[in-house]
Amino acid sequence: MDIFGARLTNCNNACLQFGNGVHVSPTLSGENKRKVWTSLNHISEYSGFRLLDFSVLVDIDMKIFTIEKIWFNSTIFNNITEVLTFYNQNKETIPKIPLPVYSSDDFSTLNQRGIPPMDPPLRNPKQFSPDGKRYNVQGHHVEYMFWKFDFRMSTIHGPQLYDIRFKNERIAYELSIQEIAVFYSGFKPNDILAQFLDSIALIGLQSKVLFPGVDCPEDATLIGSSFHVGGVSSYELTTSFCLFELNTGMPLRRHHSYWFSNGRFYEGMENIVLVLRTIPTIGNYDYIIDFIFYPNGALEVKVTSTGYVRALFYTKGDEKYSFQLHDNFGAPIHHHLFHIKADLDIKGTSNRFATLDINTEEIENQFSEVPVEQIIQLKFNTSVKKIGKRRSLPF
Repeated sequence: MDIFGARLTNCNNACLQFGNGVHVSPTLSGENKRKVWTSLNHISEYSGFRLLDFSVLVDIDMKIFTIEKIWFNSTIFNNITEVLTFYNQNKETIPKIPLPVYSSDDFSTLNQRGIPPMDPPLRNPKQFSPDGKRYNVQGHHVEYMFWKFDFRMSTIHGPQLYDIRFKNERIAYELSIQEIAVFYSGFKPNDILAQFLDSIALIGLQSKVLFPGVDCPEDATLIGSSFHVGGVSSYELTTSFCLFELNTGMPLRRHHSYWFSNGRFYEGMENIVLVLRTIPTIGNYDYIIDFIFYPNGALEVKVTSTGYVRALFYTKGDEKYSFQLHDNFGAPIHHHLFHIKADLDIKGTSNRFATLDINTEEIENQFSEVPVEQIIQLKFNTSVKKIGKRRSLPF
């Protein structure tokens, strides 16, 4: 394809490939068939940033793959003959996208570039435990201060914690990731139809390797996970979890009193937490999943998204849905949903679920000398959720 300066076959070092596939469900296509939109891109360092304005819709049959539609130059075609006719009639005006020439300074490479922030460089601060590790790990059972819990890695769903106890009292039977979903918007079919449920990629199996000093502190404990593949063979990831203590750098509590009436004093407490971490990589995204145990009995689940954006070939029509980050390269608007199961056992297993709904009210100010003076203030109502959809929270 001279318009892209590369070929799909017999290409030597100037090659194209199809990737960035988007599976089209029957709900979106209106047909009980398996289909996928897949885009053409240059093969270069991090090809996911080198998409081209050429995609095909493939009907996936067990024996025959059929191309049903073609997207080219912001236009949809029924077959390759229509594409060739359009190209021959408009090739003087269709923009050419040459194969990128490799450079260590190119925006899509992983090379560090720019001016060093410090010259000469000084070593980073380090975390250490002067008296040794204060937690105990036996297999997949952890004990730390007043905390006890068990954990595992689900092949499909990812990290799962069970029998979480504080001061020997169970506060949760299960706390686990259930699903990670990503929904995109856009102008092209590859973006409009991009709706991903990451469990299809087996989240647990994608939590492969953690590197001490970057993914976790250098003194973290690395813990593996085992899986059964195909019901027979075993598969083991030796560093799918890491466990470590962390000084958050923020006081858990503090107060400095200057008033003589209260007594002049300072009181504060460091916020040292225990963190169980795993990082599944699903396509272009890496999700840093932390289960954080606080000394006061609080428990937090935190997910941080990193990795790379899912790119698109930026053209006119994408303005409403994406930001242009580089030549022919944009990042579409999207949102992530993290579904977490929290089976809590607070003071037993018969506890109920309720929300505190905060509203405003306008009442008469009986403490004012102005007649019929009103005051607006906040109030909350306790709303006990019973069964079914009443327990779901809108977002």
